Amino acid sequence: MPLLQGGGTPLKLIEALAYGLPVIATPRAAAGLELHDGEDCLIAADAPAFAAALVRVLPRRRARARRRGRELAQERYSIEALSSMLAP
Repeated sequence: MPLLQGGGTPLKLIEALAYGLPVIATPRAAAGLELHDGEDCLIAADAPAFAAALVRVLPRRRARARRRGRELAQERYSIEALSSMLAP
């Protein structure tokens, strides 16, 4: 998710986490989400860092980050989690 400008919640990022895909995001893309670099996803601030993160992700597929990202998406951003926040 190489988002450099814009705002709002990047739903594609949450969707990728929910599918258990390895996610690399810029700080702007991760802003407002409870993501932890190296745990739920990889956060890269510039092109060289983004490229290095891609190299890290490709060979190992980052099973732990994929699993944790999927858990985070379910706990915080699923329909069930969001509806429970709205319920009185």
